[in-house]
Amino acid sequence: MRRHPEIDPNLLTPEVLFAAAALARHEPCFRGGGYNSDQLEWSLSFDRGIRPFADVRRLDDYWLIREQVLGPTQAEADNQPFRKHPDPVYAPLLAARPAIPAPVVEPAETLSVTCDLHPLIAEVAAGRFSGGFYYDAVRSAFQAVEHRVATLAGVNEVGEKLMGVALGSKPDPPMITVTRSSGGSLESERHGMQFLFKGAMGALRNPRMHGPDDKDNRDEAEELLVFASFLMRRLDIEDEQRAAAASGP
Repeated sequence: MRRHPEIDPNLLTPEVLFAAAALARHEPCFRGGGYNSDQLEWSLSFDRGIRPFADVRRLDDYWLIREQVLGPTQAEADNQPFRKHPDPVYAPLLAARPAIPAPVVEPAETLSVTCDLHPLIAEVAAGRFSGGFYYDAVRSAFQAVEHRVATLAGVNEVGEKLMGVALGSKPDPPMITVTRSSGGSLESERHGMQFLFKGAMGALRNPRMHGPDDKDNRDEAEELLVFASFLMRRLDIEDEQRAAAASGP
């Protein structure tokens, strides 16, 4: 319809097309249809009964085929109501709905935090980060976490498997303590910390060890170094407990 040379496509607004579809639902070339007046959505259904209208290009041709399909008696009956009105009667068009203004979103408050990284993280990452080698700084930080876990646990494993062995619930208690909870929350924290360490290996350490060597932007590198520092400080708990046990009562 939009490509018809005698129809201005600018006139075919959603409201006009909806009204046309509402009338067309009752025409013999269609078999009803569906509509949603709120959203101006519509559909027309048809079957093989549309075949006589396949070559119709002009309105005069349509009315001729329509009369042949319905028969002269029915076609005349359909036309009778229109003769009773001196003025044309048009299907009501839905008024164009005003555009809904987009909600005004206030800018979110920013929050900047600073912290001192764990000394073991700063030792391996500070120089690389300062030199702009953010990817290498992050990789070195999580390698340092991995090395410390392996040393504390005394096992010859790496990556996620190492974290599963060192921080798993079997044996009970785990080989390395990285939790602070007690009572009913202890088991939940054990599982959560194990998944954090394993996730750090699988999602952050491994891709940077085995490539491809993608770039880390400065902001994300800072966040990842803080995360590595958090994991390293949790490993301090194990060292503190061992030091306390060695010093005796």
